Amino acid sequence: MNTYRRLVVATDFSALGNRAVRVAYVQAWPNESQLVICHALNEESTQWLLSHPNPTKRNEVELAHAFMRSLVAPDEQKPGINIVTKVLRGKPADSIIELAQEVRAELIVAGTHGRDGIERLMLGSVAEALVRGAPCSVLVVRDSNESMEPV
Repeated sequence: MNTYRRLVVATDFSALGNRAVRVAYVQAWPNESQLVICHALNEESTQWLLSHPNPTKRNEVELAHAFMRSLVAPDEQKPGINIVTKVLRGKPADSIIELAQEVRAELIVAGTHGRDGIERLMLGSVAEALVRGAPCSVLVVRDSNESMEPV
């Protein structure tokens, strides 16, 4: 089993992104590790704010930090894992890669929505860009409800 001491996990606050955080937490434990949970704020990524009463640009960073901290409940936290939250600006893949370089990450964990066709061309694939450009290993988490048909 690989042991990782510095991990970056990206969430877009979707169920799949939040599942990636849980997967990363398992990868970090039982080591003395730093787990950096990040979210890249941009026009597409702030849809989760619409569910919050009276969202404003001013409090979106504070809300993002609070939401990331809530993804690992205090009663689930294990000793030895230092959890840090980071709010990034700009294109998600570029920002995540830059953060991974900054913290010298050994592993990036991210979910993939498995878009294809025109939807993928329009939205791009953050997971694919991470795999191509990351300075370390990348663990891509898929939706557990997706069929696992051979490619």
